[in-house]
Amino acid sequence: MIKKWKQMPTVMWILAVCFMVNTLGESLLWPLQMTYIHQQFGQSLTVGGFVLFFHFAIAFIGNLIGGYLYDRWGAKRIFTLSISFSFLIVILMMSAKEFYLYATLLLLLGFSKGMFLPLARSLPLQIWPEGGRDAVNVTYVMENLGVALGAACSGFLGEVSMNLVFAGNAFTYILVLVATPYLFRRLSQTITETENEIEESKSAVGKVVDSKRGMFQLVMLTSFFSILIISYVQWQTVVPTYLKSIDIPLTAYGLLWTVNGLLVVTGQPFVTWLIRVTRMKLHMQIFSGSLLFVITMLILSQATHYEWFVLGMVVMTFGEMLVWPAVPARVAEIAPKDKQGFYQGIAVSGHSVGRMIGPLLGGYLFEQLGNQVMFMSMAAICLLTSVLLWSYQLKSYKRQSHWGSEQAS
Repeated sequence: MIKKWKQMPTVMWILAVCFMVNTLGESLLWPLQMTYIHQQFGQSLTVGGFVLFFHFAIAFIGNLIGGYLYDRWGAKRIFTLSISFSFLIVILMMSAKEFYLYATLLLLLGFSKGMFLPLARSLPLQIWPEGGRDAVNVTYVMENLGVALGAACSGFLGEVSMNLVFAGNAFTYILVLVATPYLFRRLSQTITETENEIEESKSAVGKVVDSKRGMFQLVMLTSFFSILIISYVQWQTVVPTYLKSIDIPLTAYGLLWTVNGLLVVTGQPFVTWLIRVTRMKLHMQIFSGSLLFVITMLILSQATHYEWFVLGMVVMTFGEMLVWPAVPARVAEIAPKDKQGFYQGIAVSGHSVGRMIGPLLGGYLFEQLGNQVMFMSMAAICLLTSVLLWSYQLKSYKRQSHWGSEQAS
């Protein structure tokens, strides 16, 4: 993977660093949102949960609109608009003294960040089309590095003052905005140089797929992505509550995410090597990763000691390293060239839907049926959707191969 990364255009590195800085800033604020709503405004955790539910509901709309506008306006306008809007909202949130004003601003922040996500998934493949899934991998690793750094700093800044957290987030947006003119000047040169090659090969930016069949694949892939996110967010909602109930301190819970971040950064070269050695196609990469999610949920259903939670986090992290970069890469294969942003917008909306439903569904099952039933239910729905998606994707690849052989003859 390192050898392949050395072949990346310079602008790809600039973009990856911008993504890292952006996620670093957002990760300063996001882990403390629920605590801030509860302590600063005196709202219950239930109220805070509903605010976050609507935050992701608005983000879902932002995903669709951002993807649509990406295809029509281009990357620069959406990039600048979403980052600028997010900066202004965070500044206003820092000075908000009323709960309803803060909640409204948080919803608007969801829309702004939602608009940015389709761009973040489409632009790497536009800049470095021959990189394929490696183009997604490098931004995925850099974003996770930003998450790890931001989450590590958020607690320290929050203990001093929440204003430092808001200011830190705002400052990272400023850094990205300062880099934007240079980024897109280099970007326009890179895209111009590769435009003819993309048009001729149609390799990594979208294979020729029947539009109706491609849209059906997209809907299946998005639904599958939502299911995995529903299970993933249980680590952020049910797991800390469950750990507390069995007398494991929350400091130990925080270390689980440190393990996650370190594994993503250090383990991605191994995962990339494994994919190349086994010549794993994208549909098999997604299926293999989803099976690791199933195993994770089964481990958690039996976990009563901290070591089991560490094991579960390790297994899940390797699962996400397989699935998360593969989804946008697969979407790029099935999307028409002029609808890359729209298709990616629909796909990332699965992330927002999963984060909307996950806390409510997981919390209900946990309270009503207990941790074992909840985690085993998550394992069951992950397995079912994974098998259905794999079966359909396998047929799709066979149809495309048959079509390609007919064209060659």
